[in-house]
Amino acid sequence: MAEELKNQFPVGKLCDQIGINYQLYRLYAHGEIGLRAQQSEHVKSKILEVFDESRQTYGLDRMLPALRSEGNAIGKNRLSRFMKELDLQPRRRKRFIPKTTDSEHNNSIASNILPLNKEIKAVNSVWQGDITYIRTSEGWLYLSVVLDS
Repeated sequence: MAEELKNQFPVGKLCDQIGINYQLYRLYAHGEIGLRAQQSEHVKSKILEVFDESRQTYGLDRMLPALRSEGNAIGKNRLSRFMKELDLQPRRRKRFIPKTTDSEHNNSIASNILPLNKEIKAVNSVWQGDITYIRTSEGWLYLSVVLDS
């Protein structure tokens, strides 16, 4: 319709009246409308390449800087849309569950060699110790305690 009337009216006003984006019309008229689709296909192939190189672990937050570092200009929303179109869902890491002492074993248990109810009179004669681990935002911290009774 815009093609038929473009000789009778200014193209910008005609696009406004019909409800067509003027810039898209100009791209279409110059045969460049397929350029965006070509760029999209190129970016999608790069997304698949980076995703496979990451062993399917990169999500949106790690994929975006990886693509940009290779020179691909892409925004977060567009990348999100492409990842949904390609059905790319990163594999989640298994949550770390620390293994604690296994008390269910058939090995002999060491006997307590400390005398019960006896006062300890010398320094450095009896030591007690234990360890534990604490999860922090930076990772696991290990705490060990040694007491000289």
